Amino acid sequence: AAGSATFTGDSPDEAFYGPLEAIKALDGWGVPTIKPWAMKQALARMADAVAAGAMAVAMDVDAAGLVNVKLRGESVYPKSVADLRVLVEAAGKTPFIVKGVMSAKGALKALEAGCYGIVVSNHGGRVLDHAQSTVEVLPEIAQAVNGRMKIFVDGGVRSGVDVFKMLALGADAVGMSTAPEVITAGHCGMEVLGFTLVSNMAAGVLPKKLSEEEVLEAAAAARDRFSSLVLACLEHLN
Repeated sequence: AAGSATFTGDSPDEAFYGPLEAIKALDGWGVPTIKPWAMKQALARMADAVAAGAMAVAMDVDAAGLVNVKLRGESVYPKSVADLRVLVEAAGKTPFIVKGVMSAKGALKALEAGCYGIVVSNHGGRVLDHAQSTVEVLPEIAQAVNGRMKIFVDGGVRSGVDVFKMLALGADAVGMSTAPEVITAGHCGMEVLGFTLVSNMAAGVLPKKLSEEEVLEAAAAARDRFSSLVLACLEHLN
């Protein structure tokens, strides 16, 4: 069976801890993403994410170059291989994923640090003007990694056909943006609506508050529905 899970964001405390509570309520079904803060703050968030039982934890290292973060007066920093290794160790048995990799060299640094995987991503083109698209750099990265860690990719994915293209070019899973959250889709680009609801509710996005029971019921129904679609899709491919 296959499913999908949201990569949640980070900025002020409420942007990180609200969705983290949602992930905890869904038995860890989601990937909290930590900004590249100073190591003390990053490690504190890592400990909280692990304690919440998250299925994995990510860090969008390319956010160190985001202008809007700097304009808000927040301090983010590039991360070295040694820094990443410390984060991997802090994650323990929880998979640690580095998001924002756009070169084979960067991928190999994540591999050297012992990361579970990477997300090939240009942060929606908001880090560097005129940056390459992820589909352009994915084949080279996949060749360099050669199956030694998981490769996720996002950027410009709008349909199941786009998902299959990314998989054919070497990705293990594909991220599809459905603002205000990113849905990571393994195999077929399905969307778990229940998690979308609970994530938005925790972040204060939904105009109507739903009970925990309503949200969990929606999540369970969505998982069953989309898992069935994926199984049918994979059966067709085989």
